Amino acid sequence: MLLKRADRKLAGTIIGWTAAAVCAVAGAFYINSICSRSLSLMLCVDGEEICCVRSRAVADEAFLLLDEKLEENGISRVDDREISYRYVNNASSVVSDAQECMDLLYGRTAADYARAYIVSVQGTDIASFPTYAEAEKVVSEFEQYIVDYVMQTSDHADSVELTTEFSIRSAFCMSSEISSAAEVCRVLKEGSAPEEIYDAEGGDSSRVTAPGSSFLLSPDRYMSFGLIRSESEEGEAGNSFSFTINGLHSAIDYKTVVTERYTEIIACETEYIETDELYVGQTLVVSEGENGLAENEYEVSYVDDVAVSKQLISSVVITPAKNRVEMIGTKEYPSTEPTGSFMRPILGRFIITSPYGVSRGELDYGAYHYGVDIGGTSMGDPVYAADGGTVTFAGTRGTYGLLIKIRHEDGVETWYAHMGSLDVEAGDKVYKGQKIAEIGMTGVTTGPHLHFEVRIDGKTVNPMLYLPKS
Repeated sequence: MLLKRADRKLAGTIIGWTAAAVCAVAGAFYINSICSRSLSLMLCVDGEEICCVRSRAVADEAFLLLDEKLEENGISRVDDREISYRYVNNASSVVSDAQECMDLLYGRTAADYARAYIVSVQGTDIASFPTYAEAEKVVSEFEQYIVDYVMQTSDHADSVELTTEFSIRSAFCMSSEISSAAEVCRVLKEGSAPEEIYDAEGGDSSRVTAPGSSFLLSPDRYMSFGLIRSESEEGEAGNSFSFTINGLHSAIDYKTVVTERYTEIIACETEYIETDELYVGQTLVVSEGENGLAENEYEVSYVDDVAVSKQLISSVVITPAKNRVEMIGTKEYPSTEPTGSFMRPILGRFIITSPYGVSRGELDYGAYHYGVDIGGTSMGDPVYAADGGTVTFAGTRGTYGLLIKIRHEDGVETWYAHMGSLDVEAGDKVYKGQKIAEIGMTGVTTGPHLHFEVRIDGKTVNPMLYLPKS
């Protein structure tokens, strides 16, 4: 019995060794078979097989080339797609290099895009359309939609002008995000039941004025959108709408235009006439002129009840303005150099009321008279320089009253006393015949007249010897 059991145990051991040996040989054969075959990586995007590559490095290079080509064509690659790999036998597939892989990827990616026209407002893209005409139509409808609403809700606006500009640009878009212009315009016109739209940042809701529903930006998503009228700090409606489309926030500003009428003054203009009867720099007002009146009509633009522009659209003259007329001199001034001869300091008819050197009796108690008194004049009559020269004194001096002294050539000097007012001052250069003062009664005098003296080297001489005879 013991022998039989030993034989059985030995036989089992032999069988086990034999089986293990067979398994080892088979495993080695299988491993050798696997290793003798060449494997590749199958690149898959969203579960779809694209191509075989030898390694991940080749696929990475293909994606870099794809990004460059997409960028050249204005397409941004969507990065949220699932990319996976699995091993395949080379015998069952063609292995692609990086360039071939990129071409296959580009064909698949570009097929999801199409050239479209994107409508934006203040940097926010609100919709894309297959043609420029459709994009332009939606912009026009959207603008008119807002203008019509403001006109319906405003108490005084004659018209409304949007100040926020819409823009349209061409770009590649996902085909699924290209909208139908007809449907968007229909929604803008028809709208839907009012609903509250909440400010994600502020928390509180604002007064919704024009809500609706649309598939803007994505035809497979129906997103609520609405226009929210902004309010000023005082709680009054402002000139702006904010709106939310598919979670995007933007704003549209506008200004109201009101026609206003005013009665306004027409300022008279000045008409200048040149004349050689006046010296350069001299002017003479011929007519003062009169302002007129006009009934003016303006288009006034308001933003938040503040006028920002005012444009005249019509004007009806009630009373025409009359021009102010002013003559300006063109005649050159004569030389201020002495001529060597005197003219009379008073023009027109006059009389000598007190000659040179004669005692003036009880008035001066026998005092000697150093000049001549020229009478027959009135207060304010002009007094002229007898010759060109330099004013050495102009002011008040004792019994002379207001006095002017003019130095000529070779120590010759003329004095003009008892003036009512002076037109020159010390240091002025005057020409022969220039008005220098007006007749008065300053100093010691019994009536309006001119006391005129001629002095040579400081000594008085008879003025009548140097004045014209006639």
